[in-house]
Amino acid sequence: MRPPVAFVCAAAVAASLLTPIGTAVRAEDGHDLGPTEITADSLEWNDETAVATAIGNAVARQAGRVLRAERFVAHAIRGEDGSARQIGLIEASGGVVYETAAETARGESGRYDLVAGVITLSGDVELESDGNLLRGATLTIDLVGGTSQVTGEGGERPSLQFDGSGDEAAE
Repeated sequence: MRPPVAFVCAAAVAASLLTPIGTAVRAEDGHDLGPTEITADSLEWNDETAVATAIGNAVARQAGRVLRAERFVAHAIRGEDGSARQIGLIEASGGVVYETAAETARGESGRYDLVAGVITLSGDVELESDGNLLRGATLTIDLVGGTSQVTGEGGERPSLQFDGSGDEAAE
């Protein structure tokens, strides 16, 4: 039985893209991107284009956030020396799920711009936060500004459903 090549590739890609402690890349607005780790059943790194392709159970972890999908195409930011220093953009497809300790978002495809701090999900999106549910066709989460926006498509209108189980009772 041959060793799992995907694991070896995953470790090599993750090690080459993690920013060393103390030298974290900062986005234009000053927020810290932090290290990003990507794992999958299969990973391919193209050093010429600084692009990693992750296929099968792809997972990206970064600063307390987790992005899951069937497939990622991750674009790295190059440092002044030309080396890949940090993931700047992840394009995800196939059952995309974005999770933090406080919320979970789902869609058919997504784009995580780590530099701008914006996640965009498309296709029957849902955002669950504090028991409340936001639904629509496209969801944009601004991690820097702390806002979420959902839009509809065609005749579909976005919806917001409140849990109604808050601590304060209506009088």
